[in-house]
Amino acid sequence: MRTDIEEYSVSEGWVRVQAGKSLDRKGQPLTIKLTGPVEAWYEDLGENPPVVRKG
Repeated sequence: MRTDIEEYSVSEGWVRVQAGKSLDRKGQPLTIKLTGPVEAWYEDLGENPPVVRKG
């Protein structure tokens, strides 16, 4: 089970993860695309989960 997913597609069966500590020219992390079965899940955050507020 991976917890460092940058981007994913369950229907297409791939995930994009950071490739070590490497950065590109703009300072963004380099990523690699891994293929295989993808299963999305939600972590139980308990009774009072943190709330993201926009504004």
